[in-house]
Amino acid sequence: MRSYIYLFQGSSTIENIAELFGLLVVFVLILVLAYFTSRWIGKTGVGMTTKNRNITVIETLRLSQSKYVQILKISDKYIVIAVSKDHVEYLTEVDGSKLEINEGVSETPSFKEILAKIKPNTNMKAIDDEKTKKETKKDKNDV
Repeated sequence: MRSYIYLFQGSSTIENIAELFGLLVVFVLILVLAYFTSRWIGKTGVGMTTKNRNITVIETLRLSQSKYVQILKISDKYIVIAVSKDHVEYLTEVDGSKLEINEGVSETPSFKEILAKIKPNTNMKAIDDEKTKKETKKDKNDV
């Protein structure tokens, strides 16, 4: 005759519930620790490079899954490098006056503008007035 061994043989329902509750507490504790650790890393920047003032990536062109061509500004020189998974190679130096460089970050549309495109009933005149005020304020500051 065979004797079968069951997983919960001899255990009561209360013990099973206590074990399940303990596992849930451990799971929640791990989630909380992961959350606070990621917030701490985000604030302090541990393991991340700091912003450099002398080296700037001007443009990146993706050639394939893991291969890129980048234009870097190092001090006053512009160089072109090829970057792959395991290798970085210097290609050439480029004349900076011939490059088209977008200095400012393009202004992202506000939530109102995006919503106005979706909802046809939105008052577009108010949004246009706000844009005009911003542009005139920028013009006054530029002079």
